[in-house]
Amino acid sequence: MKREMDGKRKRLLAAAIGIPAILIVTAAAILIPTVVIPAVKSQFSFDDAGERSASGRAVETAATTETQGDDRDGTGQVTVETEDPAAVAFDPEASDEERYNAALALYEAGRYQDALFAFLELGDYRDSAEQAEIAREPLLAQSYDEAVALYEAGRYEEAYRAFRGLGGYRDCVEQAARCNGRLKAARYDEATSLFEVGRYQEALKLFWLLGGYKESEDYAEKCRDILFDDCLTDPQVGNVLWFGTFQQDQDWDNGTEPIAWVVLEREEDRILVISQFVLVLKAYNSDEERSEVTWETCTLREYLNGDFVDTAFSSGERSMIQAVTVNAEPNQIYPAVSAGNDTQDRVFLLSAEEAEQYFPDDYALQCLPTRYAAGFGMGSPDNPEPCFWWLRTPGREPTYALFIDGYGGISGSGIGSEVENIGVRPAMWIDLGS
Repeated sequence: MKREMDGKRKRLLAAAIGIPAILIVTAAAILIPTVVIPAVKSQFSFDDAGERSASGRAVETAATTETQGDDRDGTGQVTVETEDPAAVAFDPEASDEERYNAALALYEAGRYQDALFAFLELGDYRDSAEQAEIAREPLLAQSYDEAVALYEAGRYEEAYRAFRGLGGYRDCVEQAARCNGRLKAARYDEATSLFEVGRYQEALKLFWLLGGYKESEDYAEKCRDILFDDCLTDPQVGNVLWFGTFQQDQDWDNGTEPIAWVVLEREEDRILVISQFVLVLKAYNSDEERSEVTWETCTLREYLNGDFVDTAFSSGERSMIQAVTVNAEPNQIYPAVSAGNDTQDRVFLLSAEEAEQYFPDDYALQCLPTRYAAGFGMGSPDNPEPCFWWLRTPGREPTYALFIDGYGGISGSGIGSEVENIGVRPAMWIDLGS
């Protein structure tokens, strides 16, 4: 996967190392953990495997000097070497008391994040839990001040996420609501401007997010009518069409809503489409007894070609969905991991290679959930955030599968197929001749 090796992707993948634990521990937001430790640069180093490197225990040269005599050749300045307290605080061979005192030294030196991690590692030793909360406070205060600065600079979306990430700290709930109000007003103005200049697909995406805000629903219906008419006459790559229905607005009383599909490819009288939004969050494979998981054997394939296709489409629509050969494409970074066999499917997921083929860059791969899907942990229904979505390519382990992250990056190693907080974007070939 050629885009895998660029610098941005490497940073995203490095950040994703801890994601599985977050996903399993909480069904809240993937992108914003429940407990926030602000991104303050650590003052000890880690190697690529996530373990402390030798430099983390290196002896540092202090700035302290002593002057002995007036000349500088024999009895001049003497450099004093002192040990970095982080080296002791994270030394498994040091005693708990030594590590505790080193953690206190880190706090006194203003190295709050290092101190927090050190006290957390000490567990219930003495008052380490209380000391960890003391060390956390200046980090939270710093993050709060940064969120306020983002709001004052007019960067409301970043401020909203920052305040939400701080949970119940101070007045963060109220601040997040204030940001959300600003975001809605700005999105509405942008959407109406896009509508006025005929950029209906972009306008529709924003009106959809706005839900019942002002006249957003009316505008969204107008966009759908215009785009649908265009696709009926001559569907082209990039067009949006409506086909089938699915619960998307969290309102079960009004029934299901039309599914929006983006045209990825056209071959004479058939088109390849993918859902414009993440429709649902599901595990790639929910059968924990399977020691090896591929697209051929996963439970998500069973769902898409069973319950989903049976309930989302009418009999006439199902007759238009072609059964096609879905190639079992191996992971190019981990080719030894089995991709299984080719399958015959009407509904499927894109592979990593297809994602690169049909989407020009990471931004295009970013995908928002519907309000229904967002209610399961992708931001909030009123302000969804770009979320992860599954690919059918296997990951680095026999039970892993690849995914697109919230930044639009293609994961090279993947994530455990049992993780449920990953979105689903079905793909299929529609026969226009039918």
